[in-house]
Amino acid sequence: REKVAEPLRYYAERAAAFVRERYADDPEMLIAAGLLTRDLSEARELLKSAVAKDGGGAAWAAYAQAVIESGPAYHRLAHWAVDPTDPDAVAEAKAEIAASDVPGQITPADAQPVLDVLGRWKEVEPENAAPLAFETYYLYGLHRDQEALARWEEAASLRDVDTHTQESMQYTVRLLERMGMSPWESVSNSLNAGMSLGSLSKLRTCARIGVYEGRLAEMEGRDQEAVRWWLATFRFGEHMQESADTLMEALIGIAIEGIGGWPVWMWRPDRMTGTPDGPLQGGRLWHGKSHEFFVREAGQEMADEIRDSMVKAKVRSMLTREYVEQLGP
Repeated sequence: REKVAEPLRYYAERAAAFVRERYADDPEMLIAAGLLTRDLSEARELLKSAVAKDGGGAAWAAYAQAVIESGPAYHRLAHWAVDPTDPDAVAEAKAEIAASDVPGQITPADAQPVLDVLGRWKEVEPENAAPLAFETYYLYGLHRDQEALARWEEAASLRDVDTHTQESMQYTVRLLERMGMSPWESVSNSLNAGMSLGSLSKLRTCARIGVYEGRLAEMEGRDQEAVRWWLATFRFGEHMQESADTLMEALIGIAIEGIGGWPVWMWRPDRMTGTPDGPLQGGRLWHGKSHEFFVREAGQEMADEIRDSMVKAKVRSMLTREYVEQLGP
């Protein structure tokens, strides 16, 4: 798991024993202890208890994170964000994959425990796109690509992408205060609670999968399948940023939307295009490599909708950066 800051180490090392002794039947405290605990095995047991005590979606989200963090990994070409029409980039990515110790496919035996937990989370929250999106990652790792596309589209059809990060932060604040940390310190140290960046990065990987597989489908004449991959990726990112309750989730949603829209509209900085005074972070949106293809298959109106949403996302990023800079060190 990710390392904790030094001021938090004392509490992280004692959280599990503290909660088991005083709050063994409180799912919120079990969730907080499971997220603070650095030992993944112990964290899974705490979060499994939170699930058993009806901790709801927040418990399932935290439990899924612990299972994902200790789950199988794999590398496929799509992870490298390569364009399958670029033979040099493909060859380089293949060489890097071959040189790594990470397999190109996961086994059903390794994937099933994660899929089981995600399936149960989905049953508890059928309107939440998050467990469906995580399933996409593992189905693609099993090379069940059509199922992965169907799951990605299903995730994109739901407007709520909820990893319960805000709730988890609130639970962690309460636990830290009960362990003796001051209120302001507990708030500051709870900022890393909830779905970890490592787990959320798998959603960004799904976005790369969507763009790669869409370009591959375009190359092979599977025109509608290409559009399905790209639109699902774009929609999921759009919904994730709209439903985000933390800055990290919003920024990842913006990034996913941008990846999904890349075949249709790509942002380029002025220093690369030679066009000055770009209004969007020193750049502009230009036609993507598959712009004409997309317009032919999905229509100009849909292409314009993607452009407008990407402009809005860029403006959000700019305003967020300005706000953070104003806060200072």
